[in-house]
Amino acid sequence: MIKEGIQVLPSIVMSLLQVLMWGVWYPLELADKNATVAYILIGALAIFIFISPFIHRDTINGWGLGNPLYVFRKIKAGGKPRIIALFIVCLFIAIGAAAFFFCGRN
Repeated sequence: MIKEGIQVLPSIVMSLLQVLMWGVWYPLELADKNATVAYILIGALAIFIFISPFIHRDTINGWGLGNPLYVFRKIKAGGKPRIIALFIVCLFIAIGAAAFFFCGRN
């Protein structure tokens, strides 16, 4: 069950992350300025996400964002087809990351 006051928290956190990334970090990187402030703010937001369950006594499952253990159980219960599909998805992510890091830089 999602608590009434916490229903909008995921949207607020995601909005803050987008504002920090596009409004602070990205312009600083484009201007070749020191983006340490943006990294500190993004780190503070990440810390909030990790300590929020202890403050509010809830989890991301309570926020309506799912449960990682449920996903892992579904993958294991699905047998070979789901494992193969997961492998293919992870492979494409790895290829994309490798292309970005090795081919996208001058």
